[in-house]
Amino acid sequence: MRINTMLSEDEIEQLFDKFNIPLLGRNRIRWIRENAPVRRVYGGGVSQTIRYCGRKMNFVIEAEALRTEFATIVSFDHSQDILEFYHQPCRLNIIWDKANGRRVATSITPDLFCISQSGFYFVECKTDQHLFELNEKDPVRFILSDNGKWRSPPAELAAREFGCDFIIRPSSENNWVLIENLELLKDYYIHPFESNDAELQKLREFFSLNPWGSIHELIKIVDADVVYNSIVTKEFIFDLNNSHLKEVEDAYLFRDEISAQAFKIYIESKSISPSLPAGIELRPGCMFIWDGRSWEVVNVGDAGVAARCVDSQESILLNLTYEEMASLAKCGNIKSVRQDNSGPQHDLMKQCSPKDIQSALYRHEILFGTPGKKNPYINKSTRAKFYWKAQWRNAEIKYGYGFIGLMPNRDKTQGNHNRKIEEAIIYIIEKLYPDCWANAKQKSITHFLGAVDNECEKLGLSKICTKTLRAQIKRIQTVKDVEKREGRKRAYQSEVIQYWYIGYETPAHGTHPFHIAHIDHSPFDVRLINSKSDSNVKTGTLSLLIDAYSRKILAWYFSFDKPSHRSCMMVLRDCVRRHGRLPQRIVSDGGAEFQSSYYEQLMAIYYIDKQSRKVGKPRDGAIIERMFRLTRDQFANALLGNTQAERHIRQVSPEANPIKLANWTLERLTIRLEEYFETYHQNFHSTLGCTPNQKFLEGMRIYGARKNVLISYDKNFIITTMPTTSKGDAKITNRGVKINYIFYNSVALDRYSLINSRAPVRYDPWDGGHAYVYCNNEWVECFSEYYKAFKGMSAKKIAIATECLRQKHRMAGKEYGITAQRIADFLSSVEEEEKLAMQTMHDSEVQAMNSKINQNLLVSNAEGEAVDVDNKVNKSWTPKILDTF
Repeated sequence: MRINTMLSEDEIEQLFDKFNIPLLGRNRIRWIRENAPVRRVYGGGVSQTIRYCGRKMNFVIEAEALRTEFATIVSFDHSQDILEFYHQPCRLNIIWDKANGRRVATSITPDLFCISQSGFYFVECKTDQHLFELNEKDPVRFILSDNGKWRSPPAELAAREFGCDFIIRPSSENNWVLIENLELLKDYYIHPFESNDAELQKLREFFSLNPWGSIHELIKIVDADVVYNSIVTKEFIFDLNNSHLKEVEDAYLFRDEISAQAFKIYIESKSISPSLPAGIELRPGCMFIWDGRSWEVVNVGDAGVAARCVDSQESILLNLTYEEMASLAKCGNIKSVRQDNSGPQHDLMKQCSPKDIQSALYRHEILFGTPGKKNPYINKSTRAKFYWKAQWRNAEIKYGYGFIGLMPNRDKTQGNHNRKIEEAIIYIIEKLYPDCWANAKQKSITHFLGAVDNECEKLGLSKICTKTLRAQIKRIQTVKDVEKREGRKRAYQSEVIQYWYIGYETPAHGTHPFHIAHIDHSPFDVRLINSKSDSNVKTGTLSLLIDAYSRKILAWYFSFDKPSHRSCMMVLRDCVRRHGRLPQRIVSDGGAEFQSSYYEQLMAIYYIDKQSRKVGKPRDGAIIERMFRLTRDQFANALLGNTQAERHIRQVSPEANPIKLANWTLERLTIRLEEYFETYHQNFHSTLGCTPNQKFLEGMRIYGARKNVLISYDKNFIITTMPTTSKGDAKITNRGVKINYIFYNSVALDRYSLINSRAPVRYDPWDGGHAYVYCNNEWVECFSEYYKAFKGMSAKKIAIATECLRQKHRMAGKEYGITAQRIADFLSSVEEEEKLAMQTMHDSEVQAMNSKINQNLLVSNAEGEAVDVDNKVNKSWTPKILDTF
């Protein structure tokens, strides 16, 4: 369950006295506890940032990189030694002398500051590779001590001034198995789970008869939630540090510590059976060495093994019992014969091209193939056969393998391997390359060739052709050169996808359903018409929330507005409406709507980790980007009015213009889009090896339905997901509360005791006629003084009217205060102006979809389980054509 270990003032004073912290350090630590962080983390194009909602601290912790800071934060959040930790705590001024004697002074911001039972210390998290690079660049600032620990003496000196230590934590110290297990169990740590007594009793009865059992066995007996919650409550024992909980068949739960220790020793004591000596395969045809001679296993019986000596001229056959072979193997008299896959002969085979191997097989068929009509190659000339046979024998003598002799040009000595272009010309190309190619001028290949020809003419060298120049450019061009010439986005397409590290880390797409989800928006390339007037409406924006584990679309929303916090709000509402819960972590790009305080506050309220992808690196969101591409290719491009023709607008004739062909309304489109997503869920997914629905349901069965995280889709949830003001609250006056220039009031606010106090507020982005104020421990609905004017008007429409009113006053050279009355009068007088008319049309179109999400509240059954609105019978996927849609 969630804990809160924030220390009291008395407890922090006791720690100060225990570790003799000086007054300067005490003041600095108090300042850190009140003011950290001092800066916002930013990963840029280098790393992914994440805002972590943990169980120990009562605020969100930011990590600038997944492989370093995030792993450390998760470990600290569950460490018994760590009492408190703060990210980006303060700046430290460090001074040191470089290797050349030059004194350097700078300031750094450590990644974390920890208050633990063993002391106070700053923590810097870096990868091992980065540390070695820093050590090579500045061996005084970063050193690797004799005990294998990384240190920074200048930073240690700066921290010692406050009575603290400075620790460098390399990525090699991360226990990824532990981090993976903690992430899988996070829902049970954060949200208390009440186990069913009958289910828990079944589990106890199982362990009364068995010292241990695999998770795979246990989830057949009781609900998976009960099993995982028993690990969190420590009623039963599980090795979180070494066993992968997601691998349910190999993950064992133990009755107590003694059983866990016995199982560990039992596994470690496993050895090869005496009847099967180490390294020796007892199968007919296998070889082993005995007393310097090679023996072949002829027969493997119940009592022993029959072996024949292959080195002797006489046929020697012996029968050995398994005990005799075990004794001989233990003394080292019997050794295994291992096939040697190293040596020059194997290197030659590895270097052969597919064409060389095909030629060797062709020659082998001619020499040793069966004569007949099925082998027409037998009729090759006798001279060629003699030559190839001689090559076979020579290779047998030289390499021990005759087949190598049939390889054409096996020594790679035939042909001219020298460059056909002169070295002087290569030098000229490399000299002119930075100015004529690798820069933002993007000079053409013709210009480059002309410059090379001019230099060659001066030196009396022969000219080269365009093909030769292109080949040389390809030899020397790097990704950095592409970035200089065409920009970083084009260079990103040329980058080789590399794995910078080897070793296990947490699965990229999560360990269970709802673990990691991706959210994003994309233009929907279909022209839509207004359902009432048949007038043309511009293309809209599709917002998706997709589960990375199962590739199931958890929620979606369609809007005519640009992506904003409203789109995010509606997608999350739709997710709760469908599934009764939200993902544990949501991955998004760097869009402004995902950086808003509203979105981040909503993530924090429901303990959702917010992960931001690297800037300009769309491969990090390949799952959702691929889904957008699939939706466009399979669905949108099959509809009348799709905008494929607009990619070449000058070539579009009137009869093929998408604007004239448009005949889809938003209401009809959303129905068909829902059907398409259902079809996708039932389609076989090659990466998963099953359908997304099957993967999702199987994951819920194995890793638990997690009923403890269910969210009721009720009025409180709707209000909680509404946006608030920049301050988050508003002042209560005798006229009510003022939100976005509009006063809202209610009978509940007509109390003298509430006047001049501040209260949290929420406003409805789709209806400016009402808002909500939190007072007297409940959300109170308040109405605008101009309710009739603002009812049903979206916040965006009111914002447009407000801006138009400001511009009107500026043009008149007057400065008037913006009031609700002026906005209402303006809206009624200019309702038909272009901007407002278009926004009115868009709002009316999406009203039906918003009503479906906002009013179709999730119904819960007696046991508190969310109704699965997507649980339908699987059927084979059939591509739909234009006529179908």
